[in-house]
Amino acid sequence: MLTIDPSVLKQSRLLLNSGPYKVGDSVAVHVSLPKERVDQATRRPTVEIEYVLRDTRLDNQKQIGRQMEDWSAATDAGGGLTVSRVLDTRALPAGIYELQIRIRDQVSRQQASVKNGFLIVE
Repeated sequence: MLTIDPSVLKQSRLLLNSGPYKVGDSVAVHVSLPKERVDQATRRPTVEIEYVLRDTRLDNQKQIGRQMEDWSAATDAGGGLTVSRVLDTRALPAGIYELQIRIRDQVSRQQASVKNGFLIVE
């Protein structure tokens, strides 16, 4: 499972707490937003989150996947929001991949990016 806790955008971090993964395993990603990053009137986040997956086996670290968070799986986490996403690895060959999370605060216009690699084995 990969976990991101962007309580302060500049101190965002991406933690990889299990692995390596086998081809076909699902990689779970969780993003927790404190209440300061949630509009209290609408209960919608004030940030945009983008997931970018790169294949590091290629010289240019080719981007092989990109998705924006749609917040459909958001849950209330005691004053903040948590979103979870599962990366399907069935179409990925064994190798080292990099997951980058881009976070942009719509109010302050601050941006942060965190990334970490993970290994998929046969």
